[in-house]
Amino acid sequence: MFSFLPFDAPSARSGRVADDGGWEQAQLPAAQELFWRERYLSEPYFVAGRGYDQYQPAYALGWHAAQQLDRSILNTPTMASLAFSAQDAQLCVQWNQRVSASFLTWAQARDAARAAWMQALCPKTVPSRKDSDLQPQVLALLLAVYMAGRQTHEAVISYLGAKHNKAMGQTLRRIQLEMQGLLEELKQILPAQALQQHVHSEKKRPTSLEMLQDVWRDALFLQDESVSDIQRSLQAWFNSYLAISLDAVSLKLAHQLKRHMLTLRGHITAIQWLDSGAA
Repeated sequence: MFSFLPFDAPSARSGRVADDGGWEQAQLPAAQELFWRERYLSEPYFVAGRGYDQYQPAYALGWHAAQQLDRSILNTPTMASLAFSAQDAQLCVQWNQRVSASFLTWAQARDAARAAWMQALCPKTVPSRKDSDLQPQVLALLLAVYMAGRQTHEAVISYLGAKHNKAMGQTLRRIQLEMQGLLEELKQILPAQALQQHVHSEKKRPTSLEMLQDVWRDALFLQDESVSDIQRSLQAWFNSYLAISLDAVSLKLAHQLKRHMLTLRGHITAIQWLDSGAA
């Protein structure tokens, strides 16, 4: 169906390094390098803990392999995707033979290589977005993230106000400080009007119910927050981030939200580890 050059055929357009070092030493054009370095954290295949250096060889393989094709017949996403599927086995061989710097298997690197392949054949212009251009739906989701964070922060404070496991308390005090930092960053993102509406809605909570809760707590009918409660609250906070499409925000904000999620995931893991040890 398609006519391809062999991967080892010379190509003046490829820019590939002509030595035995492999694809990990191939250089991407400056524009492509910048594009993927800025976007890889926001890509759907990104896995926490993997840096750009691990994905770069996959981008190089996908981009350089695409340069050897006849782009006049592969100028639609459907045709380009079919071409990648047709070459998957050969690309796998190239990856296994030539790439050693990434430490990723082909199954782990395939999506990144495909993304670079598609960008080479059917380039998409990604519009730059400013945080001030956020859509109302995104603002609502960010406010939900902030509210979930506030609830989690309050749950940790409640736990620390009672006598609990010392090691867990020390960990949660550190986590509490980091939570405050995340909440402050979210406050900087959200417009003042949205925050004021949130504060106004909080003030509408019936004070009689709050007073009753205090009485129940003093009478031991209502218990303080438990470690399980905090874990559930942290997980709910983390899940609220997942509702936001990173394609709908600026790259800067997408990276910031990714960092928040990595931080929360670390908190969840730390608490689970301590809790299992205490048990």
